[in-house]
Amino acid sequence: MADWLKKIPRNDINLLAQQDEVKNLNIDYASRSNLPHSLPVIAGVGLGVQSAKMFNRALGDKPRKSFPRTVKLERIGRPVISRSVQVSSSNETTYLPQIEALQKEIVLLTDALKEKDDTILHLREIHKEKTLLYAKDLEQEINHHNITKHQLEENQILVIETERLLEERILHYEKGNQELKDQYEKNITSLQKLSQSEISSKDDKIRKLKQQISDLFKEKSCNVINALN
Repeated sequence: MADWLKKIPRNDINLLAQQDEVKNLNIDYASRSNLPHSLPVIAGVGLGVQSAKMFNRALGDKPRKSFPRTVKLERIGRPVISRSVQVSSSNETTYLPQIEALQKEIVLLTDALKEKDDTILHLREIHKEKTLLYAKDLEQEINHHNITKHQLEENQILVIETERLLEERILHYEKGNQELKDQYEKNITSLQKLSQSEISSKDDKIRKLKQQISDLFKEKSCNVINALN
């Protein structure tokens, strides 16, 4: 509303007020021309309809004079228009501080709105930068996670392969140990048998030697006895 009043020149406002007053005066004067004690209504900007005595058609049947609508309004219009201009100027003077206050408030609100728009724009820029930064960090974290996951999978495969090789070696060593154990037992058995055989053979040899020595002593004894005889 303040902008609309600001855009219209003050002379145009007064002219519009005068035109409205003349229109209202034509209607009021034509309808109230039969009332000798009534005054024409002044339709100012801020006055409204003034109090006037209303004509009661039920009172008496006095002869009334009728005036045509083309009655001249120069004598009446001039003071009314001047008074309307005075009322308009008075109202304009009355509302001028309010208009100025509204204009100042509009300027303050416009500045505050601009400041808020700048703040929103700044926050949007910060949000955009943070979003890009977080997206970059998230991408790096995803890449690191994928690398770590790949390394973990490779390490798991390596661990499985190492466990398989270890099991194979354990089986190989267990098999070798069992073979060595069997060979040892076999060798022990063979040695025991060989030792027993050798012992038996030596015992036979010793027995035979004893027998030979005994026979030899017997033969010599017989020879000595025979020689003495």
